Amino acid sequence: MDEELQALCMAKQELQKAQQRLLVAIDEKMKENAMVSNQLLLLELHLSLLSKQSRHPKGDRVGVFGTM
Repeated sequence: MDEELQALCMAKQELQKAQQRLLVAIDEKMKENAMVSNQLLLLELHLSLLSKQSRHPKGDRVGVFGTM
């Protein structure tokens, strides 16, 4: 009985270690996804600004971001 209990305790510890590794991996992926999401938002903004510049001749622009 004592050996079974000890084996269960060791298995529980291994599961807890595996759970911790999974939580760390999930956290890293969430940070990575946030960075990619931010890069996509910046790219969309950049493309939007480029399309606005191409629709307006340079002489018609007011300020840095095109017509206002």
